[in-house]
Amino acid sequence: MQELIEEALEKIGERVKEGKSTGVIPEKTEQDEKTLYTLGYTLYQSGDLEGGENVFRKLVAQFPMNRENWFGLASVLQVKRKFSHALVAWSMACLFDDEDPQPHYHAAECLLSLNDQEEALEALKASEMRIQSEHHPLRSKIATLMEAQHGNNS
Repeated sequence: MQELIEEALEKIGERVKEGKSTGVIPEKTEQDEKTLYTLGYTLYQSGDLEGGENVFRKLVAQFPMNRENWFGLASVLQVKRKFSHALVAWSMACLFDDEDPQPHYHAAECLLSLNDQEEALEALKASEMRIQSEHHPLRSKIATLMEAQHGNNS
């Protein structure tokens, strides 16, 4: 998985150094990005996962430095049960906002679906470590998954 992330970052870096667009669609404005994001999110929410995935893939290709685009792509891929691909997208979201516990939590869900309990537990710990509030909604979800993992390992 780490290799896929490094490869994606390397390609993005090369295109940025060359002064080229980072994607396959023509240069877009910030307003275009917002409009496309709204479209992708609407498609995702309405159950058109294929359409949502296509829009978010274009967004991360054109605007790879925006964490929300990776978050959208990861969400769609996870719902589509493409856990390995979702894990890469969650990892990218983590890179752009290391303080947010959500991408780590969702990465743990993907890892559990891929039967990688050891890495899932690490991702859950990483998520828990980033929670600032005692009443954060993820706190109880993390505890539940951790308890389930300890039960499976007994």
